[in-house]
Formats: sequence, structure tokens, C-alpha cells
Amino acid sequence: GSRSKIGDIVIVVISPGIPEIRISIEAKSGSSIGRKELVRQTRDGVKIRGAVCGIGLMERKHMGVRQQVVEKEGENFIVGVDWDNQDFLALEVVYRTLRAQLIAEEIRSSGEDGIDVNSLKKHLTQAKTDLGLLQGLRGGVSSAITTLEDNRKSLDIIRDKINVELSKAEDLL
Repeated sequence: GSRSKIGDIVIVVISPGIPEIRISIEAKSGSSIGRKELVRQTRDGVKIRGAVCGIGLMERKHMGVRQQVVEKEGENFIVGVDWDNQDFLALEVVYRTLRAQLIAEEIRSSGEDGIDVNSLKKHLTQAKTDLGLLQGLRGGVSSAITTLEDNRKSLDIIRDKINVELSKAEDLL
């Protein structure tokens, strides 16, 4: 009903036996928005869209050096994604974790607590931990690839120099 552009996407979680749960998504693809502004817009999106929480998306390459790919900000999350390479794993982990937690909370609050909360938390925590490991490895692999590409260029330059020197030596014969 609002004409506001804040709260780009609203996900309505529907699960048997519980009321609908709304999650607001605020997506920014450029470098024009900083973390503080994204946090503010994510909060506003939650209010405007009648959601229980929100996810603010920004390009990983525009995140601060010390900023994690997933950060919790109150009831909301700020998530770094890579639009260029279609890498949305961090968003998927946050969304699926958040969805599971919200459904579990609703089921528990209704008094039909048949959920093994400890197992649920264990699996969700492990998924987040593994996401952190993956992001760390991805950074290391990118650095290694850059190093290998630089080495390949150096090898080509040296090979060309060798061929030039051999040609000059042959010209002297």
C-alpha cells in the first residue's frame, strides 16, 4: 500500500499452523550507499512493510575491509553478495537460517514445542561457521589465482626475451 521505495522485496513465509511471517529485503547494487545508510533503510523497510526483520544486501566488493560478509544489526542482517558472479550463497544461508529460526519461534510460542531446539541451533550455527570458512577460502583462492596469472605473464615476458636473445645470437652467425 505504500509508495515508498524502501523495502525492495517482501518475503512472506507460510508454514502450516503458524501465521504469515514477513521479511523485508533492501537491495543495493552500487557503491553509492554506505553501511550506515543501508542499516537505516533496512530498518525502515521492516517498519514500512510490516516485517519482523530485514536483510540489507550490498555488493561484497563495496563492503569495508573489516566488514564481514554477514553482519547482524539488531533484528536485521547486512549481507554481502556478488552480483557480477551470481554468488548469493551468503544471502541463501542468512535467509534459510532466519526462516528456520522464525518458524521455530512461532511454533514454540504457540505451545506446540516439538522442535529439538538444540539440534536446530547446532545445524544453523554450523552452516554460518562453514560460510565463514568458505568466504575465507574464496579470498585465498582469488589471491592465488591473481598470483598465478601474474606469474604466467612474467613467464611469457621472459620466454619472449629468451627468443629475442636467441634471434640476436643467430643473427651474428
